[in-house]
Amino acid sequence: MKNRVFIICILISFYSCRSQVYQRNDLSFIFDKYQKEGAFFLYDLQNQQYHCNQPQRLNEGYLPASTFKIMNSLIGLESGVLNNKMEEFIWDGKQYPFQSWNTNHHLTSAFQNSVVWFYQELARRIGQSNMLKYLNEADYGNQNLSAGIDIFWLEGGFRVTPHEQIQLMVRLYQEALPFQKEHQKIVKKIMLQERTEDYSLYAKTGFVFREEIKYGWWIGFIEQTHNTWFFVMLVDDQVNDREGKIRLTKEILRYLHVYPGPLTAKNNF
Repeated sequence: MKNRVFIICILISFYSCRSQVYQRNDLSFIFDKYQKEGAFFLYDLQNQQYHCNQPQRLNEGYLPASTFKIMNSLIGLESGVLNNKMEEFIWDGKQYPFQSWNTNHHLTSAFQNSVVWFYQELARRIGQSNMLKYLNEADYGNQNLSAGIDIFWLEGGFRVTPHEQIQLMVRLYQEALPFQKEHQKIVKKIMLQERTEDYSLYAKTGFVFREEIKYGWWIGFIEQTHNTWFFVMLVDDQVNDREGKIRLTKEILRYLHVYPGPLTAKNNF
């Protein structure tokens, strides 16, 4: 049974096309190897196919945690709160758990180091009405910002689905989001993790730790000359094992023959 691949034909509202969903029970041995449980989703752009081990979770909602920095960056640029990717926010002097956070930051450095205080300040400057406006235009999330403008992606009722995460990645890759193309190019550039002659990897991690049930994300896409694949890893984890989450995802991507690179991470954010 574990080596069989099941095909589930369902209608997904994804550019009004019918996508096949392949249930990949054969991925369980890789999760077992890393002693982790979770849901993995891969979207094959060329063939319009999903490959996932838990297809029932494709449209379930979750807090996005630090993966929201992708959307927050786009909205910050589009709203004019950020004039460019090098505009600095001044560190308030508070000591944070990561030394890299304890300094001034601009968009590029804040994204690459996943600096929470920078993005909280960015969200406050954007404001709730503007945030809702852009989230609605981008059709991202359930629009529930009741936890507060500077924390709603970390706790409370805001939710996004793995399908919405993949849709965000596809539209960003194609520069088809309702934002200026230049702003989408900037965000893609700061997401870049690895680049060789054979492929480019763009990604962002996230970890939900303020809720009773904890889980981690790694989302992104792998671009090659002949195709592009979009992935979402959602790991049910009680600790923020960034390195383990990335290695697990990369090993699955290797197994599915879409990632030829190293298992180690460029950075842990």
